[in-house]
Amino acid sequence: MNVLLIVDRAHLMEGCQQLHRLAVALTANGCSVKTLLPETVDGELDPKLGPIGIGTPLRYKRKTARWLITEQVEALCLKIERMNIDLIWAIGHESWQISGMISRKLERPVVLQIDGLDEANKVRKFRRRFETAGVMVPSESLRAHVAKRNPKNEVRLIPRGVAAGKRERDMRPEGTQDTSISIAVLGCGSSKHSDKACLDALSILRRRNHDIRCVLEIPHRGGTGTWRTLRRNQLTDIVTTIDQSSRFTRLIAACDLLIRASVENRVHPIVLEAMAENTPIITRHEPWLDHLHAGKGATIVEPATSDGWVTSLEPLLQSVERRKSEGEAARREIERNHLSSVRANDVLMFFEDIVGVPSLQMDQD
Repeated sequence: MNVLLIVDRAHLMEGCQQLHRLAVALTANGCSVKTLLPETVDGELDPKLGPIGIGTPLRYKRKTARWLITEQVEALCLKIERMNIDLIWAIGHESWQISGMISRKLERPVVLQIDGLDEANKVRKFRRRFETAGVMVPSESLRAHVAKRNPKNEVRLIPRGVAAGKRERDMRPEGTQDTSISIAVLGCGSSKHSDKACLDALSILRRRNHDIRCVLEIPHRGGTGTWRTLRRNQLTDIVTTIDQSSRFTRLIAACDLLIRASVENRVHPIVLEAMAENTPIITRHEPWLDHLHAGKGATIVEPATSDGWVTSLEPLLQSVERRKSEGEAARREIERNHLSSVRANDVLMFFEDIVGVPSLQMDQD
């Protein structure tokens, strides 16, 4: 089977490592993965990963005038026709339009991968213009939601997967006397109320003499309010800020705790990577996700006020054993439900069900 994987920039940047592993696993099982990627990511991805899929990826322009899109699709289809593609796999909403147009032009089925509620709500609009062979969703609640709104589609629950290999927990230099607790905070700038409550809680905990250091993800745009809160709470001396968490996966996964400051209603790949590294997660309630539940390595903050955050965080700061047990629970959740090898097998079976032809080993010539 030959599959064309089309990814938008946002999903490529944050999930490149997982996509690389998945493409390798699919190829090992006889499913050849070719890629169509946005032009503007050259030099932004980790060069050690190598290309995703087989051969040199094709490129598409992300921002193209409407009257030029058809011309771009026709040019791409001339190249894609030689690949003998059986199925198109679209990841990320920004890739859907070009995926649908290529699917229509080549008369090949297209499968959408949904990572959260926002994309799930856009499937119906997409289907008004293009035929969809199937939809992959990461949780049971999203599966039910998409299936209800799109009853004619095959909707398959396939949880996101990560590798749970050797753990690399400690990134401190050898011989250091630093005993501070490191906390990664994702989602700052997404929700003003949640940011403020979370950062206020960190300020309270610091005044209670908890020795903490924080890595904050603050977007290049829209982080003004977060910076204002940091300065007001006098936290700037214990905070290191980053723009895109996807570029600092190892650093974030190696922190002692990981906070999701905002409700995003979507799977964040780096959270799964952190759970695989025995990192406890502290988050607000996310009803659309299956992997963030109390007792599975996650601590749910209720209510999402500064006092609620303090109540959830302080026991973890006070007890090494508590952090260890929560971290082990997080890793068990990954090992039970989110291994990349299991995901690869589930994806392959879904593709075979749609195409109707089992995968064969690739020719060696």
